[in-house]
Amino acid sequence: MTRRLRSAVLTAATLLVAGAGCSSDGLTTSPPPDQTDQIVAVKLSFTTPPSGASAGVPFTTQPVVKAEDASGNVATTYTGPIQVILGLGGTSGVLCCNVTLNAVNGVAAFDGLRIDNAGTYTLRAFSGTLAGTQTGAFTVVP
Repeated sequence: MTRRLRSAVLTAATLLVAGAGCSSDGLTTSPPPDQTDQIVAVKLSFTTPPSGASAGVPFTTQPVVKAEDASGNVATTYTGPIQVILGLGGTSGVLCCNVTLNAVNGVAAFDGLRIDNAGTYTLRAFSGTLAGTQTGAFTVVP
């Protein structure tokens, strides 16, 4: 009976040491290979704000928005839709064309965005439950 019990204890200890990312000394651990850490998106950030804006003409530099984790790392697994709208308090104008994109590797690179009227504006970005973001003010010339 003692022999069977000892064998069972050794087997359990061997499984504990060999399983779930434990080292051979049983003191240090790491995540199992099939459960790697994933960066979870919690907020958005403009990596490139728009610039070179003339009324009715696509921005020379188009905005780029990234999904980030709480530490500011790009959430490369995020593929949700990201929408850009005009911010509050600016000139009255209309933001046109392709205002919603699905992120690719956590990034949405907009193309062809333009505002129809000259003035001072900001852009805001939203995506589901993620915290939104806003650009600094920029000017659209006539």
